Amino acid sequence: MKNKTITSQDRFQSVIWLLIILAGSVFLIETLLMILLAILPPMSEVDSMLLDASLLSVLLFPIFYFLVFRPLMLSISVRRQSESALRESQAQAMRALEELRHQKFALDQHAIVGIADVRGVILYANDQFCAISGYSREELLGQDHRILNSGIHPKAYFREMYRTIATGAVWHGEFCNKAKDGHLYWVNTTIVPYMDEHNKPTQYISMRTDITERKQAESNLKKSEELWKFALEGSGDGVWDWNFQTGEAQFTKLWKEMLGFSETEIENKASEWERRVHPHDLPVVFDALHAHMEGKTHSATIEFRMRCKDGSWK
Repeated sequence: MKNKTITSQDRFQSVIWLLIILAGSVFLIETLLMILLAILPPMSEVDSMLLDASLLSVLLFPIFYFLVFRPLMLSISVRRQSESALRESQAQAMRALEELRHQKFALDQHAIVGIADVRGVILYANDQFCAISGYSREELLGQDHRILNSGIHPKAYFREMYRTIATGAVWHGEFCNKAKDGHLYWVNTTIVPYMDEHNKPTQYISMRTDITERKQAESNLKKSEELWKFALEGSGDGVWDWNFQTGEAQFTKLWKEMLGFSETEIENKASEWERRVHPHDLPVVFDALHAHMEGKTHSATIEFRMRCKDGSWK
């Protein structure tokens, strides 16, 4: 059901018709009263006027009530309800805006937020964005995101990202950006497209968190592992390292060669070591390991046999 908008012309026409109906009603009732007075016994002019006024009032009251007063009261009631609904709608809108302001404030405190158009031109940058990049808001707005390009990622990485968000899908990934002073920083990024009524992207909002310290720690750990591996291989000993929590194990190249395997033939799993221990030695080995893990011994020195690639035991 469609709502019809009442114009000033419609109101004017309604008033004209109401006046015509009232005038016609008064004329008709007055005519009937004159006929009635004519057939009644003669009476004084004052009594005739009082009777005429009384009967006219009684007969006109229902007409005025249904044509004037009742519609007027209904109109006032509807108007009050509309005003009340409008005030409630405005209050809800204000509450929603207040909630959005709180959410935006909370997001701005944690995340690096930016909005860009479909060409990648920056339209919005929050304080965190400015702080980590080293650029002022005025320097960022209107600039292409290439201003932050560190040159670390290949072009295919960006093509895959744009291909994803152009279809309306959300993209998650990591970026290494370059700040204004030239230093590099890493961010974990989520890009959400804004779609129009034709399901075409109009803007992209990106939310990032700084993961520079984590990436640096990962890089340092990798370098440490490489140095550890280099040192062990240089010592001439076959060494393996077992993570009891994850079940992963690291075997040096020399350890694998001692059993006749190449570096790629044994996976980094503890099960690779376990299935090569002699079945008769395995219980003794595990007892010694468990005693050490429980703190009963300072170290575990065990002699046991291992099966080589050719089936022999060493």
